[in-house]
Amino acid sequence: GGVGEGAFLKTSINTGVRTEVATAEVSTVVKVETNLNAVVQETNAALKATGQRPAAVIAAEDVNGYISVAKTGPLNSTVEVAPQLKEVVNSMGGIGAKVGKNTVGACCEFKVGNPILNANPSMKPTDIKFSNALRPGDGSIVPPCATCQKMFGLELKQ
Repeated sequence: GGVGEGAFLKTSINTGVRTEVATAEVSTVVKVETNLNAVVQETNAALKATGQRPAAVIAAEDVNGYISVAKTGPLNSTVEVAPQLKEVVNSMGGIGAKVGKNTVGACCEFKVGNPILNANPSMKPTDIKFSNALRPGDGSIVPPCATCQKMFGLELKQ
């Protein structure tokens, strides 16, 4: 199943438990033994193989063990911002606001984290486990921007 809007990628994401076709902007799959970086690397390879080159792709896990995958992409100005993120999003000027060279709501961290928080009202943004964000072109790690660091309490990872 999927959450989100728009076309993500039509490929199988094999999580070791079951394979699902990701057709939404955010694909959600279940996994018993989680390896977020393996999931995002597989998704990254699938994007590259189909010629899709978003700025970044990321995987994240909620408190129930569901893994979601998202990529950077066009802004959805009508997105329902999770209650847990409203204050910080509004403090940065709201969805679509420019913060430095970043746009609030366009990053893959927001695109994967916001639906998780909407689906899990008791979760805090810092409860989400994120993989590294990867650049599909060369597979390099994309460090979280200041906006995502502020929203999700992310730190720069090695």
